[in-house]
Amino acid sequence: MDQCPKRADGLEIIPADDGYVIYEEEKDRVHYLNPVAALIYELCNGDNSTGTIMELVQQSFGLVDTPAAEVTKALEQLKDEGLIH
Repeated sequence: MDQCPKRADGLEIIPADDGYVIYEEEKDRVHYLNPVAALIYELCNGDNSTGTIMELVQQSFGLVDTPAAEVTKALEQLKDEGLIH
């Protein structure tokens, strides 16, 4: 959990009422992020570790437990889609 994920360059990020729309011009692909995924994406600034992201999501939503499995899955999906590295 020591990784510090960072958003990929060259993406057009469009805020929406229910999250983000991200356009990847190089591949001509559109990605839709719900509010939770958008928050996780925003926290991927290269400074926050995976553990820190989990704690910040927990705090943001007032959760009793750290959402480790959910945040890990979201980070894996963002990475698989090429939105973070």
